[in-house]
Amino acid sequence: MANHVFSIVYSIVLFGIIIHAVRQMSRAGASHNWFTTNGQVVHSSVHQESDSPYSVPVVKYKYRVEGQEYESSRIRFTWTGESTYPLTASKVVNKYPVSKTVRVYYNPKKPSVAVLIPGVVSRDYISALIGLLVSWMILSPSIAGKPTNSQPLENSPDNSSWIDRP
Repeated sequence: MANHVFSIVYSIVLFGIIIHAVRQMSRAGASHNWFTTNGQVVHSSVHQESDSPYSVPVVKYKYRVEGQEYESSRIRFTWTGESTYPLTASKVVNKYPVSKTVRVYYNPKKPSVAVLIPGVVSRDYISALIGLLVSWMILSPSIAGKPTNSQPLENSPDNSSWIDRP
C-alpha cells in the first residue's frame, strides 16, 4: 500500500516537473526565432549558494522595444536552473561585464520576456533523459504490479523456495 501511495505522489511531482521542463525547453527553442535588439548590462556578479558548492551567475540588462524600456536577468531558458560550478559562473559573468552592449532576444508577443542566449543547450536534454530513466526505474515495478520484496514460502518444507510478496 505504501508503495502505491509513493508511486502516486512521485508521479504527480514528476508530471509537474515534466510540464515545467517542456515549457522551458519549448520557450528555449522558440527564442531562436525571436526579434533582437541591443541592450546594456547593468549588473554582473556571481552569487554563491550558501552551504553549497554551486554558484549562480547573475546578469541584469536593460533593453528597449518600441520606446519601452525593459530589464531582465534571464541569461537563457533552462529547466535545470542556472546553478553551476564557481569557475563556470565566473566565465558567464566575465562574458557579460557591466556596461557591455549585448544582443537581446525578446518575445515579440511579450517583449518583457527576453534572453541573452537563445535555444536549448545539451545539458537540458541530458538532464531530462537522466531524470526520465531514473523515474522509470523507480516507478516501473509499481506500474507493472510487481512486488518489490522477497520472502520464503511459508508452506515450503525447507523454506528454500522464494516468492515475491507485496
